[in-house]
Amino acid sequence: KTYHFNKSLIESYDNTIRLMTQKGMVVSAIVLNGWNDQMPQLIYPGASKSATANYYMFNTVTKQGFEDTMAIMSFLAERYSGANIDYGRVSNWIIGNEINNNLNWNYTGPMDIDSYTKLYSKVFRVAYTAIKSQSRNARVFFSTDYEWKRANSNLMYGAKDFIDRFNADIRDEGNIEWGLAYHPYPHPM
Repeated sequence: KTYHFNKSLIESYDNTIRLMTQKGMVVSAIVLNGWNDQMPQLIYPGASKSATANYYMFNTVTKQGFEDTMAIMSFLAERYSGANIDYGRVSNWIIGNEINNNLNWNYTGPMDIDSYTKLYSKVFRVAYTAIKSQSRNARVFFSTDYEWKRANSNLMYGAKDFIDRFNADIRDEGNIEWGLAYHPYPHPM
């Protein structure tokens, strides 16, 4: 299957990542899924555009969504594996932003924490597999927000509850080396 990427956008990533790599910096990249009317298959099925959502859950449920998500992650991981000095190297990949906040940062629509975590665990495993297949020394993370003990609703979940469920889901499907890119904030947040 042939995939096409925005050349000017990728070249801007190349320039930034290459310059950081040349300066000896360890580069971490956050992979986010913004709403794109041209690519609806990347959004979790049934999720509609939301005024509160900044980013959306990747779709790994449908065949096309799964394949496209895998292709994006594979392309990025191969390009920024460090094999080509013109592109640079990403050492750490963070899949989504504050993913325990379904309302704003990884929107799917209302969902109980167990269903949401299982869904994200699959997205993470797809990303992890694609990234590791291209860059075996890369590390793969997810991030949570500072709401460690938030009372779970159908759109926002406590970070600790989410992490515990995520870990259990990952172990049940075959353990992988995942990491946490926790977002601590100062008082009063």
